[in-house]
Amino acid sequence: MYTLINGSPKIVNSNSENFLNKVSEKIKNFNLFYLKKGNYESILDSIYKSDTIVLAFPLYADSPTSITLEFLDYLYDNNINLNKKNCYIIINCGFREGIHNITALNIIKRF
Repeated sequence: MYTLINGSPKIVNSNSENFLNKVSEKIKNFNLFYLKKGNYESILDSIYKSDTIVLAFPLYADSPTSITLEFLDYLYDNNINLNKKNCYIIINCGFREGIHNITALNIIKRF
C-alpha cells in the first residue's frame, strides 16, 4: 500500500497534486492526503499500513512549505519511525537550477 501526501498549501489544482496524480496512475492501492491541520492522525494511520510513502511539495525559498515542516515535526515529536518504509520525495522546484533543491533535501534527510 502507498500513502501519497500533498504538502502544497494550494491543495486543489497544485503542481504537487498533478505529480501525485501521475504516481497514482501507476499504482493500485493508495491513499491520497492533503496536508492540513487536524488530519495528521488519519495520515499516520495510513503510514502505519503502508510500505511506501510519497511526499510532494513545492519549493518555498529553498525549503519545504511550512505545513510540510509542521507535519515532519509532528512525525518527529511522536517518534514515528520510517526506517522500514520506502520514502520518496517529489520537490516541485520552479527554478531552472536544481541546486535550489539541496537545502530542502537536507531538511528532509534530517527527519
